[in-house]
Amino acid sequence: MKILKNWFVVSLLLCGLFFTGIANAAIIITETATQDLTAGALSSATTYGGRSKLLQVMLTASEAITETVTVVFDSVRGSNYDTVLATEDLSAATSYVLRPCGECILDVGDAIAVTCTNANVTGTVYLTIQSEPLY
Repeated sequence: MKILKNWFVVSLLLCGLFFTGIANAAIIITETATQDLTAGALSSATTYGGRSKLLQVMLTASEAITETVTVVFDSVRGSNYDTVLATEDLSAATSYVLRPCGECILDVGDAIAVTCTNANVTGTVYLTIQSEPLY
């Protein structure tokens, strides 16, 4: 009976550790967009329906591109509060990553807007924006 009782306690401890790990696991929201640059420039905006923290913006190209990528914080409070987070002139690049140095907190209705020019009319770009909801 003592062995069964000890096994039950160990099972409860393991179960508690398992569920604690799940409760503390970060939830990552991923938004994506694709644009064929032979057809036009990339212009994508992700609007947030809940308070969130921007983790990263990633752009991958199907081939080396020479274009300009711009990432903008588009405030729900209006254009006076919009802020360019980054502008990068890519030269024969196949990827671009923006990870904010500090925390970039987004309120309900705020958006992250990303553009990529198509001056050289070549390639396809794949955009991924990752954020974490704040509760």
